[in-house]
Formats: sequence, structure tokens, C-alpha cells
Amino acid sequence: MTLRYLKRSIILLLCLAMDFPFAIAQDTFLKLPAFENVSGVSWCDSIYRFPVFEKGKIIYTSNFELDHILNLN
Repeated sequence: MTLRYLKRSIILLLCLAMDFPFAIAQDTFLKLPAFENVSGVSWCDSIYRFPVFEKGKIIYTSNFELDHILNLN
């Protein structure tokens, strides 16, 4: 049983050490404070990462989905 946990730990450490570029969308994360308008934060003009916008849907970590289709970048 201990050997199983040791194997899983080694695999996990190897995966973390390899830094898969396809699994990480961006290096920095911007967090919008609760009840704050995006136009009021200092990074409001720096949130575009890609040259084009695409249609997308927002799904929160609580599995709540917005009904609207948005242009996301």
C-alpha cells in the first residue's frame, strides 16, 4: 500500500516538474474583486491575450453557467 502512494507521488512530482505548456493557458492570473467593475481596475486595458475574439460561454467553479454567448479573448 505504501508503494502505491510512493508511485503516485513520484508520477505527480514528475508531471508538475515537466510544466506542460498545453495545460497552462497563461502565466499570470488577473482577479477581479467581488462587486468591482472591470473598467475600474488597473489592468482593464491589458486583458486581451489573443489577436481575435471568439464566441464562448462562462462556467463558474460552482457549475453555474451564464446563458449568454460572449465574445471572449
